[in-house]
Amino acid sequence: MRERIARMPVELRVVALVVFGAGLVFLALGAILLAVDPHATPASLQPPATAALLGFAVAVGLLFRMRLVWGITVVIVVVFALLHLVIVFSQGQWFARLGSGVLAAGYIYAGVLVNTGPARDYLRGLDA
Repeated sequence: MRERIARMPVELRVVALVVFGAGLVFLALGAILLAVDPHATPASLQPPATAALLGFAVAVGLLFRMRLVWGITVVIVVVFALLHLVIVFSQGQWFARLGSGVLAAGYIYAGVLVNTGPARDYLRGLDA
């Protein structure tokens, strides 16, 4: 396992860390919002839990060099970046808006990194 991670380009290691970590941070923000906001319901944890689960799936897919992981990663990064931008521009708790702004920037950064040459070559299997 350690050799597999060592062969991955740094760009993909960062993408896996950012996408999975952003999902976990979003889940933590949702839990804090649930504790602070009296109008929040447990259903408000569904999008953060989905983000964490999909982030884990993307990280595993990148680790095992699955065939379709590049396209799935791009779609997930774009969708969650847009979701966080909607949260930033909505009316809500200040910490949720601030955290979503940082997470949106992280997703955009991950989208840029997954489209670099070394990352795409690695996922296509050209670095053998």
